[in-house]
Amino acid sequence: ACHFIGSPIRQKGRSFFVNTNSLLDEIMEQMATRIGCINDSQWRIGGFLTNCSSPKKIRSRNKKINFGSNQQPDCVVIMDADRKSSVILEADRSQIPIASSVDSNIPLGS
Repeated sequence: ACHFIGSPIRQKGRSFFVNTNSLLDEIMEQMATRIGCINDSQWRIGGFLTNCSSPKKIRSRNKKINFGSNQQPDCVVIMDADRKSSVILEADRSQIPIASSVDSNIPLGS
């Protein structure tokens, strides 16, 4: 998994990291800044991967909002994937490779 995630980063590709665990917010923000990838704090429009026209319209209305690149990422990395299934569906539709981590301490019933 580390090789899969590191490969596009080493090649100066675009990676998109989605974090749903509040304990990792500060670490994810520092990592995104350090390697120059898109963090989910910059990614607030639903359908951003599959619906390119809406973000372009919104971006043209308000130039101050920073949504990151208008190009699709080379890979999507998701922390706690079950909470962000819409990102998985969008990336799958766009045929973008996905890597995910899960918390093994969560009971199956949750």
